[in-house]
Amino acid sequence: MRWFGEKWDASICNEERVDVPVGSPCGGCQNPIKENDQGLMVTQIIRWEGDNAICREVPHHRNCFVAKLSYEASKLFDKMFPSKKEKKK
Repeated sequence: MRWFGEKWDASICNEERVDVPVGSPCGGCQNPIKENDQGLMVTQIIRWEGDNAICREVPHHRNCFVAKLSYEASKLFDKMFPSKKEKKK
């Protein structure tokens, strides 16, 4: 995964660094990426053509990406371990 902005203490920063995509909307919050922002370029499927996935890279603010991962992980956890609702008497 490619990243942009100032380097931070994470192994992702050992991967390819790209220019900050100033003005592009964040894939998480939809706010424009600013010159001093940090983040990741996330490959997303935008459509299918038969068996072929058509993808594009979408910039995400660093915090938006972490929030998105946390949300998706919690949804997966809820599916894997559904809570038992107590029956009301």
